[in-house]
Amino acid sequence: MTRLAPFVAAIVAYAAAIGLAFFSGGFFDDARLVAGIVVWLTVAFVMAFGERPLPRSRTAWLAIGALAALAAWTLISLAWAPLAGRVEDDAQRLALYLGFSLLALFACSDARSRRWLEPLLLAGLVAICLEGLSERLLPSLFQLDRSQTAAGRLEQPLTYWNGMGMVAAWAWLLGARIAGDGTRSHPLRAVAAASTPLTGLALYLTFSRAGIAAAAAGAVVLLAFAPNGRQQLRALAAAVAAATLASLLANELPTVRSATPGMVGDPGDGALMLGALLALGGATALIGVSPRSTGASERLRLPVGRGVAVLAGTGLALTAAAVAVALSDVRPTAQSPVRGANPQRLGSIDTNRYTYWRVAVEMAAREPVRGEGSGSFAAVWRARDNRPDRASDAHSLYLETLAELGIVGFAALASFIGALLLGGAGALRRHPAVAVGPTALLVAWLVHAAVDWDWEMPAATLPALFAGCALLGWCPEERALSANRQLMDASYDDATSQPRSPRAVSPAATAPDR
Repeated sequence: MTRLAPFVAAIVAYAAAIGLAFFSGGFFDDARLVAGIVVWLTVAFVMAFGERPLPRSRTAWLAIGALAALAAWTLISLAWAPLAGRVEDDAQRLALYLGFSLLALFACSDARSRRWLEPLLLAGLVAICLEGLSERLLPSLFQLDRSQTAAGRLEQPLTYWNGMGMVAAWAWLLGARIAGDGTRSHPLRAVAAASTPLTGLALYLTFSRAGIAAAAAGAVVLLAFAPNGRQQLRALAAAVAAATLASLLANELPTVRSATPGMVGDPGDGALMLGALLALGGATALIGVSPRSTGASERLRLPVGRGVAVLAGTGLALTAAAVAVALSDVRPTAQSPVRGANPQRLGSIDTNRYTYWRVAVEMAAREPVRGEGSGSFAAVWRARDNRPDRASDAHSLYLETLAELGIVGFAALASFIGALLLGGAGALRRHPAVAVGPTALLVAWLVHAAVDWDWEMPAATLPALFAGCALLGWCPEERALSANRQLMDASYDDATSQPRSPRAVSPAATAPDR
């Protein structure tokens, strides 16, 4: 049972992170409750039979403690929140996230997780994208539900186009990362590279500006911190080119670009797009994957550290863009841009979110310490006159938490996110080749969650939590604390002259990293 526990934890965590996508993203009660029950039953199994099942570092304890505090404060806010049902929904979701994080931490404390996490996540995320694209590529075989609000944008199986944008961005980033990882086998890298035209197309067909921004943020992380910069740059360039070509072709195929209710797909358009994806996938596998090498000749030579150069360049580019907008006649308006599957959306900075965020700030100003209660944004928004829509969320995890749960809830959330980022920094120092991919996923999610309601859709959050918990499991502090415990145990055994069990110290705990 002891040896089986990490495997069971990994399977259940993976099934939750990927499987909920096929049940409306886990947004509704039934799927979320079933997932929560299964996750917590597995936590109980791991606690009973797992070897050292609790978090193994102070940073991991901080993450779990902060998430538990956020869940507790959410429940406490039931005393003043205007909508009890929304508090219950939020608390159930946080319970799922807490149990999931415990499972992911335990599963990723096994060193073998450093090799399987990225490929398995990529396979699951690509499967989600494939289902969403199925009715556009093979309309005679597949028909999916369509909503009026999506207006033709790629929304299935999550039922939300921006959520699908997050999933597609993760899949594209993982494909590009594995393709640029010289420590992986060549066949795996080729398959990963071949997936990027498909996942890039899925991202484009969501017409999600936040999804594209999240992918860009993750790409910056890959360029800045991947150990072999030249290989990673080559893989990213090929992935960008392939996704761009696939998107340009899709733009010319009406039933691929859009799937509005009542529209009948064109098998000819789908076949042409499918053939193009296969061709682009093969070309990307050939061009984007360089021969395996980790020598100095393959590193990008820059006058300063590559990470500093990439991050500084990104900061300058963002500053220049902001200045250009400020000096131009363009002024963002608090209304939705062109509706539906229209490329013009991608060139607009108009959005209803400006109004959502202003309301959230007003709420935080009224109740700065405790907030107005979990789920209260929906009540405040719907009480407004002349509101443009029936939004239920502030479309920003950070502002919504500050508005609904005040400084107390925001501090808990910030502590949780800070712990994940600390784990990422530690893992990047010790295992850069395997840690940079999960770090890119986590950063992409942090960017996307700033402008959307990912937190309310488990399928758009759990993969990021999986990545973040993996980074915590791989950070150096874990090994240091483990070594300290072993030294203390050894001292105690020497003092009492008691024999040590041969299983007390695992060979993996003292073996050098490879």
